[in-house]
Amino acid sequence: MENLWPETFHEEGDDFLTPKEILEQQAKMLPKLTGDIVHANIRQIEPMESFELGIEEGHLAYEFKIVGKFLEQYSFRAFVVSHDIGIYPLSIHMEVELAKEVKGQLESVLSQRIRQKFSVSNQEEFTGLLGQILKSNRIKKVINSIIKLSK
Repeated sequence: MENLWPETFHEEGDDFLTPKEILEQQAKMLPKLTGDIVHANIRQIEPMESFELGIEEGHLAYEFKIVGKFLEQYSFRAFVVSHDIGIYPLSIHMEVELAKEVKGQLESVLSQRIRQKFSVSNQEEFTGLLGQILKSNRIKKVINSIIKLSK
């Protein structure tokens, strides 16, 4: 019998990264910017917790938390990224104050806005939105507070 499978499974370009890889790369940069006082943790969310967060069944979800090296009892969940096996479109579920700020900055970029949930269609849109989130005043305020409380 002949092989009925495709010859290759690589459709994306060489610069394609999964959302998790992008988040992990950004998380690695934060300690360097804060003198190793503030870190970002990426954690895959379990199905039961996904359900509680209103994430569609069968979707992979990753939370992005900001934590202080010396504040063991505190963490700030900035957002959760979720997607099905096809990766895009993906959804970003943001903390309320962060979503208010970002929504005002990105009205033209977002393909869909539902309360605190933002949807993006491709890697370029995702990295653009992620950049706006990480540079937001809300994130700066949280990180500055963690630094001050850690001294």
